[in-house]
Amino acid sequence: ISSDANPLAAMIGKAKTTTLSREEENALFGLRDRVILLSSQHDILAALEQDERAHLDQEIPPIPNISDWFHQNAIRELAIIRTLCRTLPKAAYDVAAVAFSKTILKASFQDSETRYTRISKVVAPGSVLRAFAAELDTTVAKVRRLSGQLDFRSPMFVTADSRARVIGDVPPAFIKPESVALVVTSPPYP
Repeated sequence: ISSDANPLAAMIGKAKTTTLSREEENALFGLRDRVILLSSQHDILAALEQDERAHLDQEIPPIPNISDWFHQNAIRELAIIRTLCRTLPKAAYDVAAVAFSKTILKASFQDSETRYTRISKVVAPGSVLRAFAAELDTTVAKVRRLSGQLDFRSPMFVTADSRARVIGDVPPAFIKPESVALVVTSPPYP
């Protein structure tokens, strides 16, 4: 059971603890191969299918001053990745979304994950696509390693506030009394 106030943590945890079917893995590897192929194209947009190009603008979120935080190549390639991910089955999509979330920071002008400082940089065409393909490989490898241990069991991920009642037999509680043998916190609260 994982509880976090940040819904992104629940999404990442759920994706990393999923057990992918052979078809879902193949869909992810197909996506990776397509992204790598696109990254090597002289004109990436021309290499997309017409219906994929038609939906790119819809995949760019309405972030104020987006160009202050992302190079135009990064914005376009992140939109391409989102477009291509939309065709994946649910579990594969969740895994790809984790790889995508890690790629966003690398594609941005943000200095680091913990520093909200802008550092301008040139983003070469294809570099964001290649970064995503590498993150996807890493994420799928982690999912594969853990899935053998999970044996198709699914952990529970809950977005909750520490002040909420989580232990008990009556909703909204979701943990049965005396059912937990170990609690791990991060940071390590006493």
